This record gives sequence, structure tokens and C-alpha cells, in this order.
Amino acid sequence: MFRNEIKFLFKNENSLSVNYIDFYFKKKKIVKFYNYNLVCNIYYDTAYFNCYFSHVDGNISRYKVRVRWYSKSNFLNNEFILEIKHKINKKNNKYKIKLPVKKVKDLINLDINYYVKKLNNIYSFEKNYFKFKPVLLNQYFRRYFYKDKKENRITLDTNIRFSKYSYFENNFLSSSKISVIENKFLEEKNLPIKFDDKLIILQENFSKYLYGCEKLNLIR
Repeated sequence: MFRNEIKFLFKNENSLSVNYIDFYFKKKKIVKFYNYNLVCNIYYDTAYFNCYFSHVDGNISRYKVRVRWYSKSNFLNNEFILEIKHKINKKNNKYKIKLPVKKVKDLINLDINYYVKKLNNIYSFEKNYFKFKPVLLNQYFRRYFYKDKKENRITLDTNIRFSKYSYFENNFLSSSKISVIENKFLEEKNLPIKFDDKLIILQENFSKYLYGCEKLNLIR
């Protein structure tokens, strides 16, 4: 099922920014239903960075490939999920499959392309099949909210960090001062977010994968 998605960016230079968001959400009866989760991602791309350039080129239909896991402590045991995020214009869908691993290091010997192909065989989302390799490691703290109905979901991502993916060592070399609000909903209506002039908050397209690649100069 495709969802609408709207993203807002704001500078997270100090705790006042996040505190303001919390205050605004309460004022607008936007309800928190889950507190902090540490979200960890490994993004995959082809040797020619097809996923990256399809986004940069503004292709109407494009994909992101990532392995995601959640933890309240860094790199602890969790479920590892392969996600293929398919975007058509401003609508998104995700195809998911649980991977047979228990630790991050187990991904080293895992043939991720086997599971990408397996997902494709189930959902038939892509005619062309590409081989993928790990490119970028990303993590951030996420909080979860909803408004009116739980189908209208809002997430707040802070402390966004990036590292070039390595089988041997992953040091987070880049820390973003940007935080992200995402509003995901099924119906054709926008969350009425209007911020005052004390903060610079912009509604715009934003990709953590693209941003991380550019911050770390991975595309050459």
C-alpha cells in the first residue's frame, strides 16, 4: 500500500529546537505513542550507484535498498529487516523481508542480492535486476507520534550520523545538525504543521542516503 510522505527539516543546533517541537506537538494534539528508538541502517547501491542517481535525476519511479534494525543500545542484537523502498512521485511503498541473522557482523557473509531477488519474485516491483553492495551506514534517534488516526503518523529523527560502510570498522565520521520530521499518511491531506519564526523549518524533499553520500564524498 502506497503512503503519502511529507518531510520537514530543521536545524538541530541545540536542545531548544527539539523542545519546541515537543511543545508544538502537544499544542496541536499530536500524540506520542513511542519514545526513542535507535534506528540503524545499512544502505546498498549498485557499482554505478543507480539508486543514488535515479534520485538525483528526479526519476518518477525509484528505489532505495537498505537493511534496518532497531535498538535502544548501539548494535545490540535485534531483528534485521531488508527493506526495498519504492517511491513514485510523493507516494512510498516498502517491501520487507526478515533476514536470517542475529548480529551486524553476520551480514558480512550474507548474500543480500539473494534476498533482494526473493522480494522481487514475491512483489514484482522491478523488471531489471541489479547487484547491490553496502555503501553507507546511518543511525539516528527516532520518536513516534500520530494525529487523529494512527494512519496519520509523524516521526521525529534527531542525532543523525553517517559512516562509510566497512566490513572491518565503522566510525561515524559525520554528524548532521539537521533533524527531520516525516509525516506519513494514507489519505490525500496534509498535516497542518505551521511553525513560528523562531526556528528555520523547511518542507522539502530529503534523503538521508543522498545526504550521507554527499557529506562523506562517496560519489566520485
